[in-house]
Formats: sequence, structure tokens, C-alpha cells
Amino acid sequence: MKLASSLACAFVLSLVACGGSQKPAEEPTASSQAALSSSSEEEKGEPKTKSAAEEWAEKKVASEESKAKTVSRESGDPLAMNSDVENASIPKIEMTPKKELRHKGKGDLYAAVSLMRSASTVEEAAKKISTRLGKPTWTENGQRHIWVVMAGDKCHRLVLSPDGAADVEDASAKEWRSLSALAQMNPCTGEIKRGISSGK
Repeated sequence: MKLASSLACAFVLSLVACGGSQKPAEEPTASSQAALSSSSEEEKGEPKTKSAAEEWAEKKVASEESKAKTVSRESGDPLAMNSDVENASIPKIEMTPKKELRHKGKGDLYAAVSLMRSASTVEEAAKKISTRLGKPTWTENGQRHIWVVMAGDKCHRLVLSPDGAADVEDASAKEWRSLSALAQMNPCTGEIKRGISSGK
């Protein structure tokens, strides 16, 4: 009787042991089925849901890229578009309307320079030149006055600087003078080109 009961216990234990060993075998099958179902979803083009960690990482990368762009603009790099240094090197041009400009020649420019030599201040010099030539063709930053006389494919310029210096110079109408690495100016028209690095 004791032998039969011990055999029955052994049989029951072996079934429990076998049943217990079968459960772990089912888990890999379930996980492999989950992997198959997720890969089949990707093949069908269904969007894969992002984890919180992936979303956080993407936001961090976007934030760092945005900061890098801001720093490059504020870094003072003369090659950076729209940087403070770039903008400071480009004068603010105030053009006088053509109908308000007086007709003049190269000789008038030299005569105006002779007149302004008797002036004691820059304001007085500008007034004397304006009396002879009329309004300047344009003003740069409200301080530098330029009178231009066109002569075919070139121009003659009288430039009155803020320090009172006045010079008459010749320039080509096709010439472009560099203001910075990315900006140029035509000395005869006052036109400014941005975002270029060659004088073509």
C-alpha cells in the first residue's frame, strides 16, 4: 500500500515537474509571435508607436539644433548670414528721389569741394556742398553723404565722410565693392547685394 502511494506521488510530481517545465517553453513562443506581429505591422506600413524615451531624445535633438542655429547667428561669425557683425558692415541707405536730384557734372563736384574747404564743421560743409550740388544722391547711416554724376559706363562720386573729409573718385558702373564676406555694393547706384561672395 505504501509502495502504491509513493508511486502515485512520484507520478504526480513528475506531471507537475513536466507541466512546470512546459510553461517557460510557451513564453518564448508568445514573444516570438509578438515579434512577428510587430514586424508584419511595419511591413504593412502601420506606424510604430514611439516610446517615451524615443520621443524625449527626438525633442532634445531638435532643441539642440535650434540652439546651434541661434548661436551661429549671434556668434559674431562674419560668414554667418544675418549675424550682428554682418549687419553692422552694411550701411543703411537713404536714397533721394530722382525728381529731387539736381543735374550736375564732374566739374560741379570739384567746385563743391573747393567751397566746403572754408567750412568749420561737417554740417557747414554739407550745407555748402548741398547749396552747389543739391541733395546728395544717397546718405549712408545718416552721416556719410554721396553725390554721384553718371558718365557713360562709369561715375564720378563726391563722398563727404562724417569726419569732414571730402573726396572725388571715379568708379565703374559695373563694379561691386565688398562690404562683408556676403554683401557687396555698387558705388554708382548704391544698390546692395546680399548672400554672395564673388564680384560677378
